[in-house]
Amino acid sequence: MKKESNHILSTTGIAFRKYPYSESSSILYWISSLGCIKTLAKGARKTGKSSFAPIDLFYECELTFYVPKISDLYLLKEYQIIDPMLGLRKDWATFLCSTYFIELVVQTAEERTPIPECYTLLQKALAFIQKKPVSLKVIDRYEERLLSIHGLEGGKIEQLMGQASGGGKKLWETRKRLVDSLGL
Repeated sequence: MKKESNHILSTTGIAFRKYPYSESSSILYWISSLGCIKTLAKGARKTGKSSFAPIDLFYECELTFYVPKISDLYLLKEYQIIDPMLGLRKDWATFLCSTYFIELVVQTAEERTPIPECYTLLQKALAFIQKKPVSLKVIDRYEERLLSIHGLEGGKIEQLMGQASGGGKKLWETRKRLVDSLGL
């Protein structure tokens, strides 16, 4: 994390959600070493003169944003695409695994709480599954490392999912779809 002034921050992040905010703006959700953050990209949906390049899920970008004093919605100043991670879209299992890995971190971490170890683990896991096929071994190993980061080394994934909103029901459903897509 680099601090450029009292109210502007820069970090690297991976986009994991995107919603329209208005006719011309979008809200982008990012996971970064700073934690899970959401940014308002004013003018991002404008055609023609937009100051933002199109962005999609799983894009890894260098972000610069203004930090508000009271809101949890940051104003995106600029971003530079580092890696669009196109390999995560090569097949359904890889796409679903990417979603599961990201949501597991997002659902078990508090918003805007720095999580550098989780972010580093996520970056490595996403890079790995872009090159190698998804397997149950890869999923289990990711879950074990995430448990360890959360201080639950040797624990069961149920303990981590229990911290998620709704008891992790959505995460369990995603994990089941992922395992089913592997034919297991």
